[in-house]
Amino acid sequence: MFIWTESRGRTLVFWRTQQTMQAARPGIRVPTARGLERRTISIAVDHRERYPWKFPRQHASMERRELPVGDYGVFFGDRLVAAVERKSMTDLMNAISSGTLRMQLAELSSLPRGILVVEGRLSDLVKAEKEVGVSAGWLLNVVAALQAEYPGVQWLFAETRNIAQDMAYRWLSAAVVVLREKFEAQDDLNQDDRQPASSFRPGIAPAASATGAVAAVAEDSAGWNPIGRSIKLSDAGAVYVKDRLGRQREALLLAHQGRAWTVRSYQEHFQVSTATAYKDLEALVQQGDLTLAGSRRPKQYICMREEGPQR
Repeated sequence: MFIWTESRGRTLVFWRTQQTMQAARPGIRVPTARGLERRTISIAVDHRERYPWKFPRQHASMERRELPVGDYGVFFGDRLVAAVERKSMTDLMNAISSGTLRMQLAELSSLPRGILVVEGRLSDLVKAEKEVGVSAGWLLNVVAALQAEYPGVQWLFAETRNIAQDMAYRWLSAAVVVLREKFEAQDDLNQDDRQPASSFRPGIAPAASATGAVAAVAEDSAGWNPIGRSIKLSDAGAVYVKDRLGRQREALLLAHQGRAWTVRSYQEHFQVSTATAYKDLEALVQQGDLTLAGSRRPKQYICMREEGPQR
């Protein structure tokens, strides 16, 4: 086998025989793993977190806001691209029993990167089966089934709260590095496809295109600061979930263009849960931006105009 590599501006060629490859220990180079604990990132914390992680020993700036998915996340512009769902062992058992965990994993899977971090050991879940009185192996069966159904969402069992928040910070930092490289590579391929900023309505977030989504990203000397220039992403497998303000702006823009929303169409368009879609639409009705049309189900939410509601 011939191996070509670069070193100090020179091209080096190595020749390896089958015997030397079998004798050598394979090396794995992970460039994104270097310095993750020293990377400065801005972490958004969901405002519903009662006792949030503080990341005291990490280089992280905290921002309290509403997250459509997860408890901690990283935004590129107004789009959530990586999220952490945090669970204590008690929360995990309750979410499994009530069925809400499946909905949360479905929402996490719509992001480019998602992870479930549990403050506890997997063995604690086995011990808990005796305490709650369920059949042996039932909780593990549910965990295995959910992991198989949503392979894009990682699971991490951490023994303590400190380990959990430290690994969550390192995971978010690694996700930023990977997604930044991916966006920059796509940016080079889509230079001619960008829309000028003047084509967007002021105050309205740019809508996702048919071939991808628009994300705003930038980099400064201190670390990865997700604001700045626009990049068009052509990865059809990546679905970006907006925060509430971004969803409502786009929903109003489409409503002004004649679109009639239902809870189901809103849910499918923005990749959120049914409850989130209903709350968003009802909030727009209370603000006087949308109005209900007709008396049949499903309810339709249409644009409120000065001369009265029109389809």
